[in-house]
Amino acid sequence: MLPLVFGRRHRSGYRFGRWFGPSWSATVGMRVVVEEPGVTLLAEDGVMLTYPHPEVGTPVVPDSGQRWPLSRTDTGGYRVHDPDRGLTWHFTPKAELEGLDSVLGNIAISAITDRHRNRILFRYDTSGTPVEVSHSGGYRVLVDTRSGAGFPGVAKRFTVQIFRRRRAAIAERSHTSAHILASFTRNSEVVNLSETGRG
Repeated sequence: MLPLVFGRRHRSGYRFGRWFGPSWSATVGMRVVVEEPGVTLLAEDGVMLTYPHPEVGTPVVPDSGQRWPLSRTDTGGYRVHDPDRGLTWHFTPKAELEGLDSVLGNIAISAITDRHRNRILFRYDTSGTPVEVSHSGGYRVLVDTRSGAGFPGVAKRFTVQIFRRRRAAIAERSHTSAHILASFTRNSEVVNLSETGRG
């Protein structure tokens, strides 16, 4: 079962955060950065893995850290696989951005899948801002950001509405400064939204 987790983590030495400030890593901030020396994964928990450039269909492993293979796809995207958990993170250039993310070498998370074919999809607007996270079990997290927080492009307000299939919202949370976590399991109606991560 693939849980839908929408979270963030603060690390004082981390400076690559997007939506909550430079020192915050987050689920919606996951991305691969493609530069001349190699490809760097910026994970949701602040983990940074640096890889050599892979050829299409030939996975490579990072220079150090977790041994998660990185693959290049024939459509210009990337996949990172965690064999221990059976998770794959997909980074596909966004059609809404008309190739800008590929040109800049900064490709945001587009999907998470597991070995049972469950999936979480991430949707963005034309500026690259996250607007929705959906789960194959029928959950949708709608994201509404309001810019501010003292840094350009950083959300001052982050509102999350959670829906189960076609019903009305079953939970809503607005975030301004504390930890936010939404978690689900496919066979349960239980929803946890927490500022501390303790549910």
